[in-house]
Amino acid sequence: MDLQVHLKALDHYQDFIPEDQITVLRELWTLQDEVAPSVIWEPLDTKTVNEFTQKEVPLFSVLAEDAVKLDWFKDAFARIAAFVFNQTKQAMPEALQNALASLEQEDLSKLLIDQDVLFSKLKDTLSDDQGAIQAMALSLLLTTQAVSRAYARDMKEIDFKAFTFHHSNHCPVCGNAPSLAIIDAPIAYEGGKRFLYCSQCETVWHYPRLACAHCKQTDPEKLQYFYLPEDQAYRLHGCAHCGNVMPTLAREFVDHKLYSPRVEEVVCTLKTQAFEDQKKISEFLQ
Repeated sequence: MDLQVHLKALDHYQDFIPEDQITVLRELWTLQDEVAPSVIWEPLDTKTVNEFTQKEVPLFSVLAEDAVKLDWFKDAFARIAAFVFNQTKQAMPEALQNALASLEQEDLSKLLIDQDVLFSKLKDTLSDDQGAIQAMALSLLLTTQAVSRAYARDMKEIDFKAFTFHHSNHCPVCGNAPSLAIIDAPIAYEGGKRFLYCSQCETVWHYPRLACAHCKQTDPEKLQYFYLPEDQAYRLHGCAHCGNVMPTLAREFVDHKLYSPRVEEVVCTLKTQAFEDQKKISEFLQ
């Protein structure tokens, strides 16, 4: 989706999302859009896509080891880190700046499917400064998001929502866990289909309606939706088997003209955090 679509959808919720949070999100998303690289990814044939998705291997695995260019990463990370450290009222440590300057191309070879290696390398330069470590981790996540979304947008010909055989609870493109479930509006005599949304690369893919998005549990007695009767659009799908919840959006209750999964994830998180039946939810998940 174009940046302006997200920003218009964000403004639609200005009476609900705190003004300072909207300001931060607008500035952050604009910055990510500005630093996003121009990428060229040869289209994958249908056979390759089918093989990878059925084996639950992220498609980013086929990218060359220099898919994330070193010069781009250094500049993008520096700009995003400056934003994050400023928001957290910290100065970016000199040790982190030096570590960034000393990175080599091989340090980024697996970045799009595994950020842990680079995270550990940068973390080691920050000793036990937890505030700096958290800001660095967020900066790394946001920088990786920018390039992941650029590559995923280049795959627009592939409609993962149509891949009804793909029942992975991890993104078929980048391999990350989903951050939001989306239930489409019912059609005729058919219930709304369920999809999972990856905030890392913004891919949306089909997933069974009656299954936990964390552990794939399908026992209906161990699965339950929690929502407010007066606001059925935003829900939590709880699983008593693994003890996790998945924020869920029921699209039939929102304005489709201003629909943005990126924004709806923010709204859903805020609304479900305010549920009064937190004790009831906790007791179910135990």
